[in-house]
Amino acid sequence: MDVAVFGASGFIGRHTCEQLRADGLAVRELARRSDPPMDALRATEAELAGAILGCDAVVNVIGIKCPDGEQTFHAMHVTVLEKILASMGEAGVRRLVNISVVVSKPDPGSAYHDTKWQADELLRASGVDWTLLKPGVVYGRGDNMLGHLTQMIGLTRFFPIVDRGRSKMQPVCVLDVAAAISACVQKPETIGKTFDVVGPAPMELRKIVRMVAEAMGEPVVILPTPYHLMKPAVHVMGWVMREPLSTPAQLQMLREGMTGDVEPMQQELGVEPRAFTAENIRGLLPGAE
Repeated sequence: MDVAVFGASGFIGRHTCEQLRADGLAVRELARRSDPPMDALRATEAELAGAILGCDAVVNVIGIKCPDGEQTFHAMHVTVLEKILASMGEAGVRRLVNISVVVSKPDPGSAYHDTKWQADELLRASGVDWTLLKPGVVYGRGDNMLGHLTQMIGLTRFFPIVDRGRSKMQPVCVLDVAAAISACVQKPETIGKTFDVVGPAPMELRKIVRMVAEAMGEPVVILPTPYHLMKPAVHVMGWVMREPLSTPAQLQMLREGMTGDVEPMQQELGVEPRAFTAENIRGLLPGAE
C-alpha cells in the first residue's frame, strides 16, 4: 500500500510514518517541514490532489492546541479536512483515516472542542471510506505532556493542579496511537467506525503528576487550585510564551477529564496500550538516554 500522511512532521505524524514503514507500507510525508514541503492550509486542492495521486489511503493527523495567526482552530481542523476531502475526490482516493480527540463535542465556548466535533461530523458525512480515531492525552519522547510536566515539577516542588486534580485521564503512548492508525489503514473492516485511542484505565490527574515526579526522582506537593484562578494565568501564558505550558483548551480538558472505551481498540485493532507507570515513562522524559 501507498499511504499519504498529512501532518507527517508533527509529534504523532513522525511516529505514524515510522510505524507504517515498519509494517511494510510505502509512505508519502506531507507537511510544511517535509521534503518537498506541503502546507495543506495554503496549498490548492489541485496541488493536494497531485500530492496524493496514486495513493491507496490518506491519513490526516493535522491538529493544533493553540491558534497562531492564520492557523486558527477552524482553519486547521475543518478547512484543511475540507480541502483534503476535495483533493481525494479529484485524485480518486477513497480511504481516509482521520485523527480527532476523545473530547470533541459541540461547544461554542471552546473553539478547540467545537471544531474537532465539526470535523468529525464532516468526515462522517463525506461519503469516503473513513475511519475516525479519537485519542486521549498522548505522551511519548519529545511530547508536550511529559515535557511540560517535567518542566513544572523541576521548577519547584509545589505543583498547582486544577481544582483538586480528581478528573480522570487515560494517557496513551504515541507508539500505541501510531499502531492504531496503521491497523486501521490495513483493515477494511474498520471503515465507517470510530475508535477511542486511550490508555488501559482511567487515572486521576493528581496521580499522573505524582507518577511523573516519581519517574524523575523528584518530590512534589500537589496544590489544589480553583479553575477560576488558573484560567487567567493560562491566558497570560498564551500572550507571553511562544509555547505556553498550558492553553485554555488544555486547561478545560484537564478539568473535565479525557477518558474513553479502550476495548474496541484492543479487540478490533489488536492494540494493547501500555500502562502509564513511572517505570514505563522514565526513559521517555526529556534528557533521558
